[in-house]
Amino acid sequence: MATNVRVLVLGAGPTGIVTAWGLKENGVTDVCIVEKADRPGGLARSRQVAGRRVDFGPHVVHTRDERGRRVIEHLLGSELRPMRDERVGVWLRGRPIDYPPSLGQLSSALGARETVRCGASFLRSHLFRRRGDGARTCESRLIARYGRRFYQVALAPMARKMWGVEPPALSEDLDDERVMWSGRGFRRVRQTSYYPQGCSGDIWDNGVAQLRASGVSVMVNARPVSVRIEGDRIASVTVRTDERDLELRPEYVVSTIPLHDLLSVLEPRASGMTRRALERILYRALVIVYVVFRSPKMSPFHYSYFPEPDYAFHRLFEQKNFTDRAENGEHTVIGAELSCFTDDEIWNAPDEELLEKVVSGLERAQLAAGNDIAASTTARESHAYPMYTWNYRGALETILDELGRIENLLLNGRHGLFKLNNVHHCVEMGLAAADHIARERPRESWQASIRGFKRFRVSDY
Repeated sequence: MATNVRVLVLGAGPTGIVTAWGLKENGVTDVCIVEKADRPGGLARSRQVAGRRVDFGPHVVHTRDERGRRVIEHLLGSELRPMRDERVGVWLRGRPIDYPPSLGQLSSALGARETVRCGASFLRSHLFRRRGDGARTCESRLIARYGRRFYQVALAPMARKMWGVEPPALSEDLDDERVMWSGRGFRRVRQTSYYPQGCSGDIWDNGVAQLRASGVSVMVNARPVSVRIEGDRIASVTVRTDERDLELRPEYVVSTIPLHDLLSVLEPRASGMTRRALERILYRALVIVYVVFRSPKMSPFHYSYFPEPDYAFHRLFEQKNFTDRAENGEHTVIGAELSCFTDDEIWNAPDEELLEKVVSGLERAQLAAGNDIAASTTARESHAYPMYTWNYRGALETILDELGRIENLLLNGRHGLFKLNNVHHCVEMGLAAADHIARERPRESWQASIRGFKRFRVSDY
């Protein structure tokens, strides 16, 4: 027997949870959230490592929007802590420098000869740039801004490591929508950063507890196996749990799951053109190796970037630097992030081999010694970063156009819209979906909201 539900939310990441919260605030509690993982939070969830709570990459809240911050604090159940001493480091030629770097730091890291070469290349790129010169890829944008030499020394290696392709294969949209090493140059965006007293996952764990207490259904270890379309509407969604299959008949469906997962369960199937377009929609996977060291602290940096190929990881974070909790004062946890594809050697490597690669890199950077390890574990995420390849935009427009014709379907969030974003963007997107449904706005207004999300710029720190 089918069960009627006002709103079905696919995915219990930040966007899905905030959508349900916004609906509750508008008096709509007949909401069901379906999450395939065993806990909520999506990429912003937390986990236990040797008895310590750590994030799947700390998700700092960057926002000037008071409403968004208040929503997060309501979900968290306490105030966010302003981060006034946030530091980001970049390792160049084996030397750590601050981001944004000073000219003196760059010169010290690169050496006098290389600094002169980078400076001359920078001047050439600006003095001889012709009006109207095309910059159609991320690579051409960066060369025009920083000069070819610095691009070759620092930026191209980072792009290869992060995205797993040669830089010319990346769209200019990547430059438009990200901040680190991009459109604003060596300048930090002036914004206040916030973080919970504990972990970012506390926001979503506490938020789901509040939603359940208010009558919202949140199912984990559950996934849609059929989304049946009748006419131009979703008529029913079959959800599979560990115990049984449930048929739900929603008035609205908000999908924050990857487009591949949604399109794979549509009945009838999407058009051939849309299925072919889906082949050009790619994700970069992420492996995080957590290492607990017998040391009170390892680095002054919250995040450290490693663009050079000598290091297997592209970024490190030290969980202790994000929180002012005093627990486990004699140990610190490092998260080493390794970008990969789900069919490559990093994704499929044994945990012991990955740990060896990470420790080798930490020793090379003179950050740690292998004999100081107290514990370690590894986490994997197959859909971490939407890849803005040179041909993704047309493919995405084809997919969004077909799915956009379904009247009671709202695509949203990083995965639902294939849109790189930060946590505060997820909050804005979730609230927009909740307002759209609660006020019964026409379908065209949601398309306008999607176009508005294009203005989001992602901070990599």
